[in-house]
Order: sequence, then C-alpha cells, then structure tokens
Amino acid sequence: MKINVRNALVADVKPIVRILSQHGQINKFEMGNPPMAEDRIRGLLRDVLEAPNQGIQVAVISSGLVVGYLHWLVVPTFSLPHHEIYINQLFVTTDHLNQGAATGLLQSVKQQAIQKNASRIRIEICDQPGAHEFIQNRGFQGISGTSYQQALD
Repeated sequence: MKINVRNALVADVKPIVRILSQHGQINKFEMGNPPMAEDRIRGLLRDVLEAPNQGIQVAVISSGLVVGYLHWLVVPTFSLPHHEIYINQLFVTTDHLNQGAATGLLQSVKQQAIQKNASRIRIEICDQPGAHEFIQNRGFQGISGTSYQQALD
C-alpha cells in the first residue's frame, strides 16, 4: 500500500480525532460528544500549525484517508550542541498498522530534524506489544524504559 506523508491541515481534524479515539486519547466526556473533541483538537491543530518550532505530519493512503499522524516539537537543550526534535505523539489507525505509515512519518520527521539542524530525535513510546522492536528497528537507541533517541550526524 502506498503511503504519502504531508503536513497536516486544519481540515484533517476529523481523522485525527478518529485516530486519537481509537487509541484512547480522547477523554470520556468528549467521547460522547464528538463535536466538542473536534473543536478542542481543531484549536490545538491551528496553534501547532502556526508555531514555527513544531509541526504535525499525516500519513495518507491513495484513497485520501488519513491513517496516521505525528506531532513533533523543537526542544532546546543545554546538553547537546544543538536542540532536539521531540516526538510528542505518533499514532496509526489499528486497521493500517504494519503498512508503512509510522515508518513514513518517522522518515518525515527525520527530514524536518535535519533541516532544523537538530542534534537528535527523541521519543517516548507506549508499552504496547511490538513498540520497542519497531522503534529500535528504525535506528533509535534506548535511553531508559520507554525513552528512545536517534542521534543525527
């Protein structure tokens, strides 16, 4: 399956809410009120898209369906020669796991990190089956527990 990765648009709010809901990331009150969740996420999405030091990429299949997204931030750090890119969230729909969406999103954020002259990419992963192996197989080294990093040369 062909996966394209692009910058998110405000119009991507519904699929992002759908993906967050699948992964239990929408609070109980909003689960019963999808327009409320969409309004909150739309506001956050606008804020991120206007911010110079963060971004959201989405993974899209050929039908135009958004099947994954990744939110990243530039984080200044005193312990590195340059800042780092921190991956705040990376989610893929359960129907599209193991089809290249997460890999494409990680490749996209690596390109962003290189363009922004970052020293490394860091991510905290959830403790789900296969998550540790997945991130390690993409060149990330364990720091501690669920924290991983990838140095950029």
